[in-house]
Amino acid sequence: MAGTDALRAIASEGQGVMVVLSEPRNAEALLARLRKQPEVQGNRKDVGQWRRNGAGAQILADLGLGKLRVLGTPRRQVGLAGYGLEVVEYVAPAG
Repeated sequence: MAGTDALRAIASEGQGVMVVLSEPRNAEALLARLRKQPEVQGNRKDVGQWRRNGAGAQILADLGLGKLRVLGTPRRQVGLAGYGLEVVEYVAPAG
């Protein structure tokens, strides 16, 4: 799900959180990344990806979230329980 689609879905719900962990150093680069469709990734274990996931989980926990409805297709989420987080539903992308 592209970033703009996710923001629309959150807006239509009236509540939600979008955590963006990225490298872009300026607003234009970040917006360009949000507009881009996510690339299909293989099953390779990427240490950087695991660290970003952990950082994202920590942000969600710090915001006081617990039960999550995740926008996107179901995938294995590792280590969320350690942050007090639980995925209770996956919401399919619109379209």
